Amino acid sequence: MSEEEVFLSEQNPASLRWVILEDDFSSAYLYLTAPGTEEPEGTVFVYNRIPPIPVNDAELYAAKGQSPPVAEGYETELAVIASPTIDDFAFLWSKDGHSVALSRQGSAICCILRGENLGYSKSLKLDGPWGRPWSQNAFDEVFSDE
Repeated sequence: MSEEEVFLSEQNPASLRWVILEDDFSSAYLYLTAPGTEEPEGTVFVYNRIPPIPVNDAELYAAKGQSPPVAEGYETELAVIASPTIDDFAFLWSKDGHSVALSRQGSAICCILRGENLGYSKSLKLDGPWGRPWSQNAFDEVFSDE
């Protein structure tokens, strides 16, 4: 059985920011660009397709210019999605278009907030180069209806 490619992108018409969900078949990241550019301003880990890697191996990915899969000890039980399906994912923009969340099967799983270079992910239990653990308060402040 072949693995499905997971890649989604969308530009917000108000902020002119792009959001990109990119899966390299070992892990997936969410990126938010600066307004009107393709330059990532924020990033957060979404999931691994493989088991978490040893922490020391993360440096090997970085040396190759690749985003590393999440490492052992940083992951939650939601961190591994062995066979993701593109139709499971959708973007949710803040009202001003400067922050974005990613949902899977209708539930937010990660977000990148305006002015923050590392986002929040339900797949993370510790702060690290992959991002920060999920903060429901931070999410609600930006995405809840007023």
